[in-house]
Amino acid sequence: MCRLAYRTFTAHGSLVVNPSVTPSSTSAVTGIRWYELRNTASTSSTAPTLYQAGTYAPPDSNYRWMGSAAMDAAGDIALRSSLPSSSVPPSIYLTRRCPRDPLGQPRHEIEMQPGNRSPTGNLNRWGGHYTKSAAPSDG
Repeated sequence: MCRLAYRTFTAHGSLVVNPSVTPSSTSAVTGIRWYELRNTASTSSTAPTLYQAGTYAPPDSNYRWMGSAAMDAAGDIALRSSLPSSSVPPSIYLTRRCPRDPLGQPRHEIEMQPGNRSPTGNLNRWGGHYTKSAAPSDG
């Protein structure tokens, strides 16, 4: 359920995508791994190359999954994830990386939408409709 987002700039095109990962063999929780692939305007017929990548998985006991990545016209990357745990109802969190930040290193996350309760009952599906996208009017 990884969203692949594309943004065209004057000098290049960018693709951003993010799967959920287990950051290490000693970790039981998941984090958000993200990638930015670029294709320069002069080589638009060739395959994109990896420009930067990172994993957002702070050293806590919270699971971050069902992420979504987007890039705006300024090159800011937003990473949205669902963060449920035994002490936190499923909530929506956001972290971002600005073009002036070090490659592959997003900033600390903020809570965008707190959860108010955990799903109960015999549920077979939950949270499959999350997404994060840049507004069309931002360029």
